[in-house]
Amino acid sequence: MQVWGPEGFADVDFAARRVTLMQPTDAVRRDGLDPHRLDPASRARIREELFDRYLPTRTVDGRAQDQLTAELEDFVQAVRTNGCRA
Repeated sequence: MQVWGPEGFADVDFAARRVTLMQPTDAVRRDGLDPHRLDPASRARIREELFDRYLPTRTVDGRAQDQLTAELEDFVQAVRTNGCRA
């Protein structure tokens, strides 16, 4: 599943239990990224720096567990302790 929004992009792989997030830096959100405003040397480097400097990407791996079982275990724990785990 892919989700696009003003704050970035998320790619969710349910089978691999992995989420990849790409979010523009604060500077890009504030000022945008106009290659025409860059000097020629910066324009040449933008291809190598795009996903590190301007649109950093990170991957979050989910825990390999059965989510329904985890939810039921959490419920049982809440009943036993008369509260919820945060």
